[in-house]
Amino acid sequence: MVPEDKRTDNVFFSCGACHTGRVYVKDRIRHLIGAPNTEIESSGYVGLLYGTAKKLIKVDSPDPGKIQVDFDQVSRIAAFLKNRIETDPAWFYGGKTPEERLASAEYAKVQVTRVLGNLEEAVKFLIGLAKTTELMYLAQASNLMHTDKEGQKAPSAFGPTPGRMDAFGTATGLVAVHARRDSYLARLPDDHPFFAGLENLPREERLKKAGERLFNTANEWISHLPGISDIKSLWYSRDHGLANWDANQAAEARVLASGVSSGGDPSKVNVRIHEAMNPFINDLPPSPYPFSVDLDLAAKGKPLFEQQCASACHYSQNKKVYNIGTDMNRAMQITPTARLGLLELIRETCELYVERGGSDWCRPKRGSRAADDEAYFVTPRGEASGYKPDVLHGIWAQAPYLHNGSVPTLWHLLRPAERPVKFIRGNIKYDEEKIGFVWDKAPALDEYSPGDAVHFAEHDTTVHGNSNVGHAYGSEWTDEQAWAVIEYMKTL
Repeated sequence: MVPEDKRTDNVFFSCGACHTGRVYVKDRIRHLIGAPNTEIESSGYVGLLYGTAKKLIKVDSPDPGKIQVDFDQVSRIAAFLKNRIETDPAWFYGGKTPEERLASAEYAKVQVTRVLGNLEEAVKFLIGLAKTTELMYLAQASNLMHTDKEGQKAPSAFGPTPGRMDAFGTATGLVAVHARRDSYLARLPDDHPFFAGLENLPREERLKKAGERLFNTANEWISHLPGISDIKSLWYSRDHGLANWDANQAAEARVLASGVSSGGDPSKVNVRIHEAMNPFINDLPPSPYPFSVDLDLAAKGKPLFEQQCASACHYSQNKKVYNIGTDMNRAMQITPTARLGLLELIRETCELYVERGGSDWCRPKRGSRAADDEAYFVTPRGEASGYKPDVLHGIWAQAPYLHNGSVPTLWHLLRPAERPVKFIRGNIKYDEEKIGFVWDKAPALDEYSPGDAVHFAEHDTTVHGNSNVGHAYGSEWTDEQAWAVIEYMKTL
């Protein structure tokens, strides 16, 4: 335990980082709790941490097998921090008023003093994160996951991907990270598939051999498919039935699984705060459409939507998955081995919490270990894979559309022939005509509020995993019918 007078602020993403959207309404930003964050650059954030840590490692180390810290770089960091805290201490935390900036400056002085007093350990911790990142992105580092295909260029593991992430590609890398940790494998029953062929070995040797095999064969069981997907909305999650784009988890596991994949270490996941999240998102209402609605036109679109969209696919608790011609990378991404590894990480996180005196809310309680496995992580469907259609609560704020965010507006969704090959993601100003965020131009750097971050990038649908084909429903409607349905969808 770090003494109170030596603790420093350590910041990481909360649930709201990915699930709070923003939109400009009458020149003011409105926050949308539960909406996808269409700007967040989680992959870029990981890449920034990784690149920073790599610069702190000596390239010309006398012992290539041992990491050596580049203390010249560390000295430069120390000098920068000292100069900043002496010349502009409010720079670290900011503040809108003089009083806030003064308080921020005083707080920054305490924090920076503590960091400088323990800078070597902080640097080693950052380098440790880089080592873990290399293992988590084992496939990418070895050019095994994000690979080119039939002339399609593979996306970078580190973005730019505003509003999107390869969540399960990264999570699969966690299995490689933990494969050689005996305490992870020690919780598995003797007949677990990870021990196949090793049953006759002494326990300690079995654990070691199983971990080595799992780690060394990662190139065989980690998917080679880039499955970069949009962040999902959490509104009225009770209607979703199963979680995620491909319905690969039950409601019991959805929030805990997100915590495990974000934090990476089962022993450090704050399970307690996840318990309240399930009922919260079950009843979280969507943000209403903030612009004008033609109610007469919407009334004309309502029966068409209900007959051909809501009743066919987009109804409450629809647990089916469909292959409707969209890019299948995300649906095919989880292999049987990856699935087993991930569900055991979720189970371990829950068991550690219970063993430390926490409630057992995170245990599915379905009557058997095999049944619980299906709650933690649904068995991969192979060729029967597909995507689940949710109830379209607040669909106006969930642009761009399809699981991989490859269609910029609702109009383009209903008019496949007009879908652009390339468009801009990351705008938070809205296209009130076609219904989606502004997609045909990049925001100017001074277009938003002073000091506001602007994260945008071009989305290229020719890149592997970014295809905009499929979901041709509505293309048979007349323009008048399509506009009427779109008008009604504003009210969902």
